[in-house]
Amino acid sequence: MRGELRRRQSHHTYSFRKIERSETHAAELSLPSQGAPCYCRPQQRQKWDEPQEHPHVNWGDLFFDLFYVAAAYNLGTLLKESKYAGESILYFVGTFGPVYLFWFEKMNYDARFSVAEDSFHSAFEVFQLAFLATAVLHIRPAELLSNPYENAEMFAFSLAMFLGAVGTTIRYIEVALFVVGEPAAKATAKKELQEVMIPLACFLAATIVSGSAYMNNEKDDVEEKITHLPIILCLTGWLAYMLCFYARLALVRVDDEKFEEIAIPMNGDFVLHRYGEWTMLMLGESVLSLLTVDVSEGEKYYVTFYAGILSVTALQYLHFRSQPYHAEDHALARGKNSGAVFAIVMQIYSAGLIVLGASYKMLLYEYIESSGYDDRIRWLGSTSNGFQEISRGLAGTDKQQKVANMFCFSMAIVFLCLDIMLLAHHGLKESIERCDSGLKWFLTLVRLSVVVFIATLSQYFIDPEFLAVIGWACVMVQVLVRLSGCRVFEDTHNEHNEHESHNISITHYEDTHTDENIKGRMKIMNVEPV
Repeated sequence: MRGELRRRQSHHTYSFRKIERSETHAAELSLPSQGAPCYCRPQQRQKWDEPQEHPHVNWGDLFFDLFYVAAAYNLGTLLKESKYAGESILYFVGTFGPVYLFWFEKMNYDARFSVAEDSFHSAFEVFQLAFLATAVLHIRPAELLSNPYENAEMFAFSLAMFLGAVGTTIRYIEVALFVVGEPAAKATAKKELQEVMIPLACFLAATIVSGSAYMNNEKDDVEEKITHLPIILCLTGWLAYMLCFYARLALVRVDDEKFEEIAIPMNGDFVLHRYGEWTMLMLGESVLSLLTVDVSEGEKYYVTFYAGILSVTALQYLHFRSQPYHAEDHALARGKNSGAVFAIVMQIYSAGLIVLGASYKMLLYEYIESSGYDDRIRWLGSTSNGFQEISRGLAGTDKQQKVANMFCFSMAIVFLCLDIMLLAHHGLKESIERCDSGLKWFLTLVRLSVVVFIATLSQYFIDPEFLAVIGWACVMVQVLVRLSGCRVFEDTHNEHNEHESHNISITHYEDTHTDENIKGRMKIMNVEPV
């Protein structure tokens, strides 16, 4: 009787308590330290009737993330060095999406399955890192990527993304054939294989188009040799995958009796930690952008520099202060709709942080170039002479306006995304019900007013120093409003003295929930279409 009750609790709801790892289950997920075999079969990480094991720090994942520091930096350089705004946006999104998809698919796989450090999987990971590194290396300004006839960058990027997608396909084929786990694990792998085929086909088409252009290049009539088809195909692969993914959520029937026979759960804590680490990578690009420029004389340069450093530091605090510490309070645990909103907004938020970091670098470059230091750029931030010519091609006022627009719009997007993620965590209806006093509505109005203010600021001011200082002031207002909101709204989710998320497991919620509500609160990526 007790066993059945415990099963119903863990199956029904989500709350958290400390867990004791059983020796058997720990052995299943342990990694061999000596004498690694040639091949070990992948294993299902999580089962429905088991408490969720909190994953240990995976050094392989942390090393994998290092490549995304360079990816974010190169994406910022793409924006800085591209001459035309429309082109730069197209190529920024067209390269950011596929590279993010590479990370997302790996997280999606690792949250469901585990593999040992055998020779086969270790070599496989090395090849995947090589493909990712190749793609990151060839994220270049739009003027180079849009001319695959004379430059190999677009061909190399498309080929690397295609090979990475092939690697993801191999992963799920292996699971479908050899996984150690429930029959639902193989069903899940087959569903994932269907979705992976879409970006795989798009990346292959982009590789063929760009490769054909590069191989058949004739050194004449360069102006006629500009094509955006390869990057559009890469962008289509990312968007099509995400649309299929969210369409699957919209069609899912969580009350179906066979739900557990066609889907396996994800490790919730693992997903939340990976999203947190991803956010730190995007914030790290802003820090890297501020610290890898040459030094210019004058107090305006240092005012802009320290305003940027303080703003990024405050943004880091604001982000994690706005996120729940317990997975049971997260949007991914509320249900498929709130989870889908969070996952979509996180991608926009990540792109906004990259653009913001690039904007800070460009604000500092205004002082460097005006001081005659533009030829003394540090090696880490250096580009080829061709790239520098592109940057110098813009007139002074037009360039300042472009930088001001990037800075203000990206900061507004970051603020807006944080607010939407808060709504996803608490629920729109619940959030409106919580605003039951004038003070609460006032704090909400202040947050929205800051978003509108910073979004329109570049239409009136373009001075780098002024923008950096006002940007810092807006971040601080957001932090103060958030701290006030934690007290006014009695937001217990973010109290530091309750922070035990490093030793928690989903085992129990309240026994009053119906089966439909329980299934509706499944984490976003636990579900499969019916």
